[in-house]
Amino acid sequence: MTPSIRSLELRQASEDASLENLLRLSMRYKGQVFEKEILEKCFNPFFTKRPNFSGLDFKREVRKSLGFYPSHEMLRLLKQWNEIAPTNKKIDSQRLTEPYKQNLRGGLKRFMGVVNRSSFLHYAFDQKWKKEVAELISKYDGLKGFGTDSHTIFIGFIQEERREYNFLEKIDLYISKIYQITHRKAILLSKIKKLRAHLSNYLGTAFELMVVGPWVLKGYVEDYEPIIPSSGKRAEALVNVDGFKFLLEATTSQTGRALDQGGAFDPRDSAKSIASKLFSKVEQLKQMDLPIFIFYNPHVGTFEEEVKMGIDDFLETPNAAWVLGVAVAYDYRAPKLEVFENAKFRPPKNLMQILEKVYPISALKDGNLK
Repeated sequence: MTPSIRSLELRQASEDASLENLLRLSMRYKGQVFEKEILEKCFNPFFTKRPNFSGLDFKREVRKSLGFYPSHEMLRLLKQWNEIAPTNKKIDSQRLTEPYKQNLRGGLKRFMGVVNRSSFLHYAFDQKWKKEVAELISKYDGLKGFGTDSHTIFIGFIQEERREYNFLEKIDLYISKIYQITHRKAILLSKIKKLRAHLSNYLGTAFELMVVGPWVLKGYVEDYEPIIPSSGKRAEALVNVDGFKFLLEATTSQTGRALDQGGAFDPRDSAKSIASKLFSKVEQLKQMDLPIFIFYNPHVGTFEEEVKMGIDDFLETPNAAWVLGVAVAYDYRAPKLEVFENAKFRPPKNLMQILEKVYPISALKDGNLK
């Protein structure tokens, strides 16, 4: 059997165990583990030259070898060395991770600053929550990007800061406007607390708020979280646009292929899952006997063609008779929508014309156009 390029390169590393070579292999092959002999060939010469070789010395050697700092790979390689190194040659990585932790602590301080200035976010993000995030930051080892499924909104806040998007302020504004018009204040307050929850609760709740919020701002929401009498289920909102009433429903898919998943797959499987999800949502709401407009946020690993296939399949089902259309938001903030109008449903006004009353034209794409 012909050896793979990877195995040849790793075999070559036993001869060229330079720091540059090991780091480049670590960047090329994520999670690569090196044999003890290779690590010793790489690290022992540093201690021969400088018996007190430190983390900062290691960082300088990385910069000298590559000209830049591949932070995660650098720390992963250092971790491998510390696992096999004698006590007198272990290298403290604390000085290397501290700058990243300081940046995260600064982000947490800014997050809590927004909370303190908000009208409603303090219901969810108290000192206990802040302490939990601070502890996660303290434990961060730098081996990969900082992440937490248990306090997801903090990661969202950091990401949106980089995009210069005032995400928390927008959510607080929407909550404030909904609070003013609803008599179901307890339901709204319970939703706020879900924002501090695990990824599965956070993502769905944040998406719902980002969907309902623009309609509330424009004054079109007649009822928030209306109950479906026969099932006890609730829609996100009942809206009334110039006398035309319909339900808003927001739903997310939180399972699917990993972004880096290789191998063959059948897009029909994903499309079938999407169609089934949309069908079940309508099944819950159709007893209201009102048109339904669905906002759908697919799993991040789902391809656009799979989404379109799933919506096409759904629109051929009997439950599609209640549906105005489906707006797909590939970002849970819903800054842009691809709108698939149900050609079999004829509202008093064209669906895109209705949406243009709420969203800028630049945020809307007609998914029915081929």
